[in-house]
Amino acid sequence: MAGSTAVEARRGERFPLTATVRVGWIDDSKHLRYAMARGINLSEHGMAMQIGERLRLSALIHLEMATWGLSTVGRVRSCVRCGEGWRVGIELSSPFLADHTERTQ
Repeated sequence: MAGSTAVEARRGERFPLTATVRVGWIDDSKHLRYAMARGINLSEHGMAMQIGERLRLSALIHLEMATWGLSTVGRVRSCVRCGEGWRVGIELSSPFLADHTERTQ
């Protein structure tokens, strides 16, 4: 990409996501926490979501989308203030979309 200042680290196409995501993580006080987030987009190896709490970079988190019966773990790769909450970029440790995308297209 000549002239581009941003480095594109994404490995796959992203799909819009309008699902509620239940997020679990261990906070800085070593307590297990859960919060609901709104999915923004999803790819085979990552996702973006909006959540009301700041998540620590590189934190290991559990993600559950009950609507689809899916769950996986991932790592927080970005967390940026966005309005009243935080926009969080997640790198998934195992792709859970591979079979699902074929069924929904």
